[in-house]
Amino acid sequence: MYRREIRRGFLDMLRSKEFYFSFLVTAALLFVPLLLSLFTFFRKDLVYIEPAYYYWGAAGMGYSWGGDDLPNTYLNALINEVFCSMCLPFVASLSYAYRMFDDRKSGAMQVIVPRVGYRTYCFGVVTVTFLGGFLTVFLPFVLEQLVLLVACPFDVPFMISNLPFEDTYLDYYGNAAGGALSALLLNHPYVYNFLFCLLPAVLAGLFGTLSAALSLYLVKSRFLTLTLVGILWIVLTFVTGALYFKWNVGMAAVSNGNFTLYPIVAGALLLADALLLFGAFRRKDVGL
Repeated sequence: MYRREIRRGFLDMLRSKEFYFSFLVTAALLFVPLLLSLFTFFRKDLVYIEPAYYYWGAAGMGYSWGGDDLPNTYLNALINEVFCSMCLPFVASLSYAYRMFDDRKSGAMQVIVPRVGYRTYCFGVVTVTFLGGFLTVFLPFVLEQLVLLVACPFDVPFMISNLPFEDTYLDYYGNAAGGALSALLLNHPYVYNFLFCLLPAVLAGLFGTLSAALSLYLVKSRFLTLTLVGILWIVLTFVTGALYFKWNVGMAAVSNGNFTLYPIVAGALLLADALLLFGAFRRKDVGL
């Protein structure tokens, strides 16, 4: 029954305009800055172009950003960082978190719940919402790397001579991903890039499930269902950043952020999801 509910919800999500709108917004936020950045590669000698992995991600994925006369992805790096630190909850919630709210308003919940059970229905919607939020973020990030692979060579021999920059990088951000995973970055850069496609995508899925769980309680406003988690996240990002920049929670899933924050943020989202769903299950009238 649970699998059938997930299948039904997943097909319903693929037919919804909100999912595709969320995906297109994410793609636009990532690809427009990337394409503009690629103009800096125009008519540049190949000797100045680094491997594709070097330019990907919030930090430009380079060991340095070079000079203004060299190919660079400054704009793309900035937008990547803003997207990962502030926009994840909004695009993730828009993918499918509204389903229980809409089903309650339309009366569909009164028909579905007696057939499949309240818990099965809620878990099905939450699971599909996680998948929707995950795919909305994961696929554009992977496609971004593929575009760079078309524009740049897969790999070229070059010297990494600015190791003091790495030391400064680590000291500035604390236990930053670039320092904590420097061996992976240096030896397997595409695995490192793939990891930082997965991490924000998983976090986006958890943001989406939190919005879906909140929709059981926010019975009067679809707008709040889709935006409340994002608004609270932005407030928390600014507060933690103002108190101590190394513990800015918005940088948890950014490749040049504080990697030690990631399990804390993910764990807190999981706990919030569990508490909200448990409260709804104890009071079966919640959401009905």
